[in-house]
Amino acid sequence: MPNFLNQKGIAPVILVVILSVVFVGAFGVVYQSRKEIKIRSDKTSEVTQLKDSSTPVSESKDNEPKTEQNFKLSSKPFEQNNTSLPNFSFFPPDGWSKESGGNYIAPFKDKISEGVAYLSYAPSLNISAVSKDLSGLDEALALVKTEVKKASIEITSSKKVTLNGTEGYFVEGLIKYGELSRSALEAEIDKEIKNAQKKVIVSEDQIKKDIDTIVKNSDVKLIGYVFYQDGYVITFAGRALDNFWDSRGPQMKKSLDTFKFE
Repeated sequence: MPNFLNQKGIAPVILVVILSVVFVGAFGVVYQSRKEIKIRSDKTSEVTQLKDSSTPVSESKDNEPKTEQNFKLSSKPFEQNNTSLPNFSFFPPDGWSKESGGNYIAPFKDKISEGVAYLSYAPSLNISAVSKDLSGLDEALALVKTEVKKASIEITSSKKVTLNGTEGYFVEGLIKYGELSRSALEAEIDKEIKNAQKKVIVSEDQIKKDIDTIVKNSDVKLIGYVFYQDGYVITFAGRALDNFWDSRGPQMKKSLDTFKFE
């Protein structure tokens, strides 16, 4: 998952898409070819065949588990005590898994589906700190705007705020994940159809229409804070699919608002 910044610079934007193409085999048994496609901001891609691709499946998704709204935060804060960085803390969302550093990821993935293809995306919180010799907070924001644009992240608004005693910028952003993924998805679909040894029960044109619909509905929304503290540009941001923002945004904003320097 992309951070605003990391210790080595800008992290690549990576989109994980699960492509599902349905085939019908002997005796009418339905099989599903499922691949995980990782699409980077430089338009390169990596495709991995999922292990359960040969398992007979139902075309119905009605029995898939539903996620529930939960705006609670953990009772235990994340505390940054590295002596080379400013000390800070925040309370992550309840039940989210801690990744590297202070990054957290939701225990579920939201899904946008159309026909036989779908995209799944796990909401996340990402924090980073980069040492930069700047004139102050405004220059730090300008740097963030410039750098994240290289990773296909557009900062759509920014507002100077004071959060728990520290001045910073609250920012909103957008990632056009669908547009980043289109060429790799279409190429993978073409490959699947050409390599299919079973009759494809959904036309190529229909699958591409499904992808068009997914692309239109797969923007990722981002909110976060930018600080400049003790010579470090520090960003703390949350992101989720825009279509699920009403369910995911409030909990992430609640967590973001607990951030404070010690």
